[in-house]
Amino acid sequence: MTAMFKLEASTAICPDHQVNMVVIAGNTICPKCATEDLQKSKVLDANAQAEQWITNRIKQAFFPRRHTDCNLKSYVVKSQGQQFALESCVAFSKEVELDLKKNLMLVGSTGTGKTHLVCGIGRYALRAKKSVRYITSAEIAERIMGSWNRKDQTEQSVIDELAAYDLLIVDEVGLHDSSATADGKAKSMNDMKRQAVHKLLYKRYDEMKSTILVSNFDAPSLKNWMGDRLWSRFHDNGSKLVECIWTDARTGGAA
Repeated sequence: MTAMFKLEASTAICPDHQVNMVVIAGNTICPKCATEDLQKSKVLDANAQAEQWITNRIKQAFFPRRHTDCNLKSYVVKSQGQQFALESCVAFSKEVELDLKKNLMLVGSTGTGKTHLVCGIGRYALRAKKSVRYITSAEIAERIMGSWNRKDQTEQSVIDELAAYDLLIVDEVGLHDSSATADGKAKSMNDMKRQAVHKLLYKRYDEMKSTILVSNFDAPSLKNWMGDRLWSRFHDNGSKLVECIWTDARTGGAA
């Protein structure tokens, strides 16, 4: 049963809107104030829903727990190199938002904030309504090679899944799938891992999807790991390589 409230005119004047107030259910209110409060409530509800959407998408992007809350504004700059890296990542974020189909490569030693930066890019892209996935190079290789012995999944289905994201962030490139070894069998396995990752990267290039590569390699070593053909393709369309060569922040450096 719906309650019915009688609306009565009041001689009171709203100090904000200079209009007569009304009495409803024993409460004297201003009609214009009530309308404004309703509109504010709708805005707050919409903002809350938007934040919940972002929270859910962040979970689906699989950012490392340590970097879940990282953003580009929270990246601390203490050197010219860091400033250049930050500016490059901000520019790339806007390019992803505009769907300019560019790639980004961050190389350098550990503790220089590379993962912080790329997760910041990922958060920005999510707010721009882009689909984002963080994954390591080793995990890509494991997922592709693991599909070879499964009946419910194929190599191509794994590649197609990871190729579909608007932005794919591939961290730890080459860390677990290209180490040199005297054991011929182990070297062969490393080669297969590298080739598996390459298949995905070629697919994303063909699909014109933006990809970020993050590696502890220096630039020549990353080029060697990628090979001339893939290296060339990743520089297509004005894509950029950023070298992060400052001190390890985890051991007391400036990053």
